[in-house]
Amino acid sequence: MSTTRMQQLLQEQKVQEQRIEINDAKLMSMIADQRHKEVAKIESDLLNVKEMFMDLQNLIAASNGDINKISENVASASDHVKGANVEISKADEYHRKHSCSIL
Repeated sequence: MSTTRMQQLLQEQKVQEQRIEINDAKLMSMIADQRHKEVAKIESDLLNVKEMFMDLQNLIAASNGDINKISENVASASDHVKGANVEISKADEYHRKHSCSIL
């Protein structure tokens, strides 16, 4: 092989190596871009989750008063039922006393 041919082959090898390096760099850039997009998507999803939790917190805070009111109404109804039972017992006893005296 002649020196010129050797130099030509070396030059072609350098060009091939440069092309490989350029292709590798392009591939790495594409991978980095894809990862950046995925990280941005995760960030967006996390912001959506944060917003959902804030909405949930607001709903819980808003309904807490309603839940307390329901609890108070149940307790009040229970007291009224107990009072009604006492009154029914009194009425039953009264009815028995007066029913016996009529007969």
